Amino acid sequence: MTDTWARGQTSFTICVSTAYGPMLVNRFDINQTNALVKTMHAVDHRDIGLLVQLLDVFPENRVFIDIGANLGTYTLGIARHVGPKGKVISFEAQRILSYMLAGSIALNGLTNVYCYNRAVGRNHATIEIPQFDYNKPLNFGSVEFGGEQREQLHQERQHRDDSIDYVEVIPLDSLSLPQVNIIKIDVEGMEADVLEGAKDTLRRCRPILYVEYIKSDRDGLIRAVEGLDYVVHILPGNLLCVPRELSSKISVTTKMA
Repeated sequence: MTDTWARGQTSFTICVSTAYGPMLVNRFDINQTNALVKTMHAVDHRDIGLLVQLLDVFPENRVFIDIGANLGTYTLGIARHVGPKGKVISFEAQRILSYMLAGSIALNGLTNVYCYNRAVGRNHATIEIPQFDYNKPLNFGSVEFGGEQREQLHQERQHRDDSIDYVEVIPLDSLSLPQVNIIKIDVEGMEADVLEGAKDTLRRCRPILYVEYIKSDRDGLIRAVEGLDYVVHILPGNLLCVPRELSSKISVTTKMA
């Protein structure tokens, strides 16, 4: 077995102090890690704060689902606000990032968080995890699954047959969750697939949705959610989708995020 430490190589994983507790992050991540190291806050700290506020719409013991958890800033930032019997369910498709997420959850002693190395989509499937070098600079939160990488990154996607890795895709509906209060979806262009595979959950549980649209067809996402009787608010980079029956309880401005 090759001894990485004997060769003097430094791990790409570091532990940093953040506003959400200690977190394991990739030292070469040029986006989220950069912000956490410099400010102790996530790039999208205000978005996390918004969702924490929206939890107050529901009674205690809320359920938050983080689809596309990345390093876990939403997961950690919200886990302490769901109530003593509430829970956070997090999905991260990149295997290496999911390890960091699980480690951060353990470091913070968060027994109410359940994290899964799964992609969430339209149907049950298995997809290839895009290959990038975790020892080189990259915005790892911008990695896109399926097809080609559309957003230009600091690395080219690798295609090595000896290191192909796969991840299971599940539709959210397959979990038959009895309660869901807020769902955050940030899956780099696969948001429509997530919504399609969650229709039954949205009809039964009527959660608030926070859906990134930067790499998706924004109008298509709006039509899909409005078809489920949601009121949609367009915020910078995200759609805040509120069940119509809750819309009178929530005042939204474009400055909320």
